Amino acid sequence: ATGGVFELHQILSWSFSSTLESKKEAPPPAEAPLPISTSSNNKHKKMVPILVSVIVPLLLLIVCAAVVLGWRRHKKRRVNEDSEEECLDRADLERGVAAGGPRRYIYNELVAATGNFAEEKKLGRGGFGSVYGGQLTLAAAVGGDQDRRAVAVKVLSAESSAQGRKEFEAEVRIISRLKHRNLVQLLGWCD
Repeated sequence: ATGGVFELHQILSWSFSSTLESKKEAPPPAEAPLPISTSSNNKHKKMVPILVSVIVPLLLLIVCAAVVLGWRRHKKRRVNEDSEEECLDRADLERGVAAGGPRRYIYNELVAATGNFAEEKKLGRGGFGSVYGGQLTLAAAVGGDQDRRAVAVKVLSAESSAQGRKEFEAEVRIISRLKHRNLVQLLGWCD
């Protein structure tokens, strides 16, 4: 038992007989089981890494695609809600100022009135935009002459937020309802 050599013994058959009386006859000895084929087992072992290396990336790709599609749908839904809200705000602005007399001007009319928003015509800067002075040509008078009027044009800055736009629209609504000899009359707006 202390040597470096060992032996392997294998029992291929077994037979048992008893000296006791038995009513039934003992079955014949069973044949040795056939050795299990290792070639099919090896094939399964080789297929597992291949299947895992194909299925896992496919599942990750499907999950990523689902996340991207969900994000796009959410973004599109949000943009649609924002544009609906903006349309409702504009319609509300139109209704709110329609009774007071101010009208919507075309951007080119305001550009002409302020000399293309020239820096020398800039009167000041407010919380959400600059104010420019200019001469606005109003609708033709009764005699056919055009009426030119000194105006101040407030321009929303590009950096102004959605909150700044809401504040501006609120300002337009309030000023369009006010009439006083010491207040400047609101002639219109442009968006």
